[in-house]
Amino acid sequence: SSLVFYVSPSTKPDRETLTHLIEASGGKVLLENKSKLEHEVIVISCLEESKSFEGLLKNAYGKRIYQPELVLTGILQQSLNLDSFILFQENEHNSSIQPRSD
Repeated sequence: SSLVFYVSPSTKPDRETLTHLIEASGGKVLLENKSKLEHEVIVISCLEESKSFEGLLKNAYGKRIYQPELVLTGILQQSLNLDSFILFQENEHNSSIQPRSD
């Protein structure tokens, strides 16, 4: 089955460009991040949307929000490393959002 992504509106490259790249690589892109989904999605966002992160985390794979570089590098390498390019990750001990320090 294809990987499913959600790309937030202010992400650069823009949502339309990332959507084309993801779909051309066999992935699917949701236009909205609905509250009840059957599966987790890979959320791509940017710091400009940090106020929205808590809502974006509800269906996020691994309770993570990724940088657009995840998609761009994944296409170049023909492989997606979900342990890289993490923008934010929900803290396991409480529900606050913690910046990821790599």
